[in-house]
Amino acid sequence: MSDQEAPFEDELWPDRRVSKFFNVHPKTIDRWEKNATLNFPDAVEINGQKYRYKSTIVAWAKSRVRKRDQRQPLAADHQQ
Repeated sequence: MSDQEAPFEDELWPDRRVSKFFNVHPKTIDRWEKNATLNFPDAVEINGQKYRYKSTIVAWAKSRVRKRDQRQPLAADHQQ
């Protein structure tokens, strides 16, 4: 199973719920989806509405935090 796939019993979140989870405007979800470098989880379309698996959203969010924490601190961070 790839990291974009989810177990059958996983919860599907509509994109509006995903935007609330991240505290962003719903159009931001569309922008993240279009930006291939972000590797945002794929949507499942049902009756014209986009849904995403909760497990993939949570895993993606955790991976973004790890990437952020692994970055080198900026020079300004060392100034006092």
